[in-house]
Amino acid sequence: MKTVRPPAPVTIILSLFFLTSFSSALTHYSIEGIALPTAERIIKVATNTQLNDAIQNAQPGDRIVIADGSYNGLNLVGLKGTEDKPIVFTAENPRSAIISGSASGRNSRLSDCEYLEFHNMRFTGGSVWGFTMGPAYSTDSTLGCRHIRIIGCEIDGAGQVLLKVNGNSSHIQIIGNTLYDSGMSGYGKPYAEGIYIGDGGNMTDRSHDILVQGNHLYNIGNDNNWGEGIDIKVQVYNIAVVDNLIERVRVNSQGAITVLVNDSPYPNGQTDPNILIARNIIHDVRKRSGGWNGAGISASSNGVTIVNNLIWDTDEASITATRNAANTTGGFKVYNNTLWDGILVNQSSIGNANNPVDPDLRNNLIRGFGGTATDLSASSSDFIGPLDGEAVADGFTGSGFQLAASSPAVGSGAALAELSDDLLRLTRPSNGYSYGAFEAVTGSTPIFYHVNFDLSTGGYLEGDLSQVLAEGSDASSVTAIPLSGFEFAGWSGDFTSSENPLTVSRVAENLSIFASFVEVNNPVDPNFSLAAAVNCAGESYLASDGVLYEADKYFTDGQTSVRYSVINGTTDDPLYHSERYGAFSYAVPLPDGDYTVTLMFTETYWTSESSRVFDVYVEQQRSIADLDIFKEVGSDTAYVIKLPVYLRDGVINIELLATEDKAKLSAFRIEKGIDPSLLEPDPFTVEFIATANGTIQGDLLQSISTGETTSQVEAVPDEGYRFTGWTGDYVGGENPLTIMNVIHDVQIKANFEPVLSKELKYAINCGGSSYLAADGILYSADRYYSGGVSGAKTDDVAGTEDDPLYKSYRFKYTEYGFPVENGLYRVTLKLVESYWTADDRRIFDIIMEGEVRIKNLDLHKIVGHDYAYDVSQDVKVADGQLDISNPASLDNGSIAAILIERIDTDSFDSDNDGLTDLLELALKLNPFDSSDASKNSPKGGVVQSNEEKFLELSFRRIVGGSGNAADGYAVNGLHYKVECSPSLSGEWLTGSSLLQEEGTPIDNGDGTETVRVKVKTPIRDNPTQFVRLKVSRIQ
Repeated sequence: MKTVRPPAPVTIILSLFFLTSFSSALTHYSIEGIALPTAERIIKVATNTQLNDAIQNAQPGDRIVIADGSYNGLNLVGLKGTEDKPIVFTAENPRSAIISGSASGRNSRLSDCEYLEFHNMRFTGGSVWGFTMGPAYSTDSTLGCRHIRIIGCEIDGAGQVLLKVNGNSSHIQIIGNTLYDSGMSGYGKPYAEGIYIGDGGNMTDRSHDILVQGNHLYNIGNDNNWGEGIDIKVQVYNIAVVDNLIERVRVNSQGAITVLVNDSPYPNGQTDPNILIARNIIHDVRKRSGGWNGAGISASSNGVTIVNNLIWDTDEASITATRNAANTTGGFKVYNNTLWDGILVNQSSIGNANNPVDPDLRNNLIRGFGGTATDLSASSSDFIGPLDGEAVADGFTGSGFQLAASSPAVGSGAALAELSDDLLRLTRPSNGYSYGAFEAVTGSTPIFYHVNFDLSTGGYLEGDLSQVLAEGSDASSVTAIPLSGFEFAGWSGDFTSSENPLTVSRVAENLSIFASFVEVNNPVDPNFSLAAAVNCAGESYLASDGVLYEADKYFTDGQTSVRYSVINGTTDDPLYHSERYGAFSYAVPLPDGDYTVTLMFTETYWTSESSRVFDVYVEQQRSIADLDIFKEVGSDTAYVIKLPVYLRDGVINIELLATEDKAKLSAFRIEKGIDPSLLEPDPFTVEFIATANGTIQGDLLQSISTGETTSQVEAVPDEGYRFTGWTGDYVGGENPLTIMNVIHDVQIKANFEPVLSKELKYAINCGGSSYLAADGILYSADRYYSGGVSGAKTDDVAGTEDDPLYKSYRFKYTEYGFPVENGLYRVTLKLVESYWTADDRRIFDIIMEGEVRIKNLDLHKIVGHDYAYDVSQDVKVADGQLDISNPASLDNGSIAAILIERIDTDSFDSDNDGLTDLLELALKLNPFDSSDASKNSPKGGVVQSNEEKFLELSFRRIVGGSGNAADGYAVNGLHYKVECSPSLSGEWLTGSSLLQEEGTPIDNGDGTETVRVKVKTPIRDNPTQFVRLKVSRIQ
């Protein structure tokens, strides 16, 4: 459990908004503290039909969980939750549920909706607008919305505006989103805003109470179309724009943040529009060719407060306010900003307007023109640097503009009653503020200290376990909670105490604090000894039998879900409400010994048998086969299974693999000792079986005592084949293989597959020119792409002989489409992280043929900086084009080169219809469609001639060949041969001495003909006969 504490609010907003605490490595904000509302119902959807059904039947309190994939545009009209039961749309995996279609020109259209939330989704490619609440154009009948929250989403690629809020919408929160690539269609349109609040052409739009916080906006506008990052117009009020990072903006006559509002009647005696622009970081703002303004903030209105912002690298002044104020009340307050490109106030007007704003400038740190006697002139020596580019010094964009210890700006400004913190939310000292956006002094003395809490086995911790605190601050309390059979022994490390909960006061250094627990005898039941208990996908839970289940841990992969059903057969319903599902595993570190593992299941989704079937492997042995929970106990009923485990490697491994739908687990516990009821008489039989095209060396049938180990066996493939792994009661790829801890009869199969030949189809140097690689493959210049930007670096790349191939790349969202014949292809992507030098800076997916093949790829985390990384995927193509794309959840996806090879799939059965792909080619069938096999596959039968019965085979073949069915037939590089044998294990023979082609072939009208071949020996003379068709390629 993590406790998140809000900081002191910015006081001048009059408590209209809750301003969440933010911090992260890349920017100065994050949204970790924002949780999903409690759900009354959880509805999982994976198709457009399911999503539409969920919307049509939505009720207040619904949480609609959208699986990975692309979906049509949303058109939500009159959909309403309530204040305590909002309707929530959320991606099952962050930003992998992609709304990519358009609804009335919009990616997502909301009209007259209330109390809706959108979490962690991606909205991309709206033909004109992205996400809208209210009318998008003058004759649009769409209505405004109320109480809408958009949190942690990605909005990109709109033809014009990415996100629009108008139509008298109110109480809207836009928090922690990434918005980029606006104005992607048309030419010469000034409507490429990132976020547009209000309406510049409608004087009746009174949208109000809107929070825009913690968002990252970039690539707003371009050479063809331009617009502001955040545009606020003209009758709106009570707007807060805080904690945003805005960069790479192309404007015409205004700024990255633009405010232009009129005087209007305000509610409850309010006298001005109350626009707050605070704690934003803005840089790289350009005016288009022919434009005349390119400011960081253009706010030509009174009733605007601009505090604690950092702005640099703008074509115009950091802040401009022209003489065209349409409102007269509230003043123009500019406090404690760092403005690297100056400030212009009341310098010029637009059109015939000539109404000056009423400026109040104090404590600003300004390089260049502008300012007053209460501001301070800045130079590069005032800052720690660097000051160019992204100015990254301390882990986030703009951190190079933190004050140097020697700067005269430190502590020499006036204390202001209107604000109490700085850009990083550090409290400003009452005896004198520093000039500019940053209060903290950097240098030899750190601004922040890290307080980290850790623990030994035997308990868990509640509270914020990784705290970043300003010097002299108090840490929030952390509580050590022992598990059953343990007690808390105290804190050690950099802080020693027995206090629990623990609060560390006046932090003045980095601290690592360790909680210890000691095992104690259980006074109630001396035989009870709990080793571990986990509530899968849930929080900690104290069960009715006194066992404390920890919050989910020890897992790898899988997804989570919560369903609040009444569970039969248990008094611990909450333990079964949460579940981890999919393909996943748990690895629980424990001392070697004997244990009982108790697994807890319930079926809360399916209402029929065979809908969910899965296996459970414990210590890599299949301990539960073909588990169908509904078949065992029905729905919403607890089902518990106990298993013995003889641990010899220090980790109990539990893996769940489904054969139908997805495996799931609600909770588990592990106890020392074996439950006597689970012991089976030994010895046990362990049988090893080789499937076709290989053998096994070693003892194939072994008799093993309880908990003992088998002798070694080894799978040996036949020539032209390779070993692919073991299946059955053990799954793995180790070879040779030894099975440890045998506790029941085991049957294990060795599997083999053909060694595939490959044909090179494409080799592309992404973003670069043609290149001959060290292995002799010629990579062509970049082609077959749509979108993205080419780039290049000069750094040496390790881990390859082909540096030049990795020095060029195509980045940002790109779609490749390669024309190919239908079939199976091996795609190798060549990747490198040549820009970032830390983890979690660039994270993206690889999608092939509409399927996410690689998720959350972080190259730096895998191989580091400037190191070649190649990854291959086998992809089936059935539509004549191989599609590859690289959507990013952080920064931009990047690909250096692509290699595509056609795989020889002659021995494959791609559609699982019992016919190999080569045989389907010879029969002129579709190897990816199983429906054509039943009526067109070869057929055997018995025919009668001259009172004798004969075995006959009929089959299709391609017309125009040479030879006959009895002696062999050749066409299009294929050879057809019919063979017969008196035994399946005997010799197969062919030729006209044994076989006879019967009658005239029948033309099927599709380029094939059907022929019949008879075995000449009557069945009476040889009652056991077999006949087969063999097809091969002519070499």
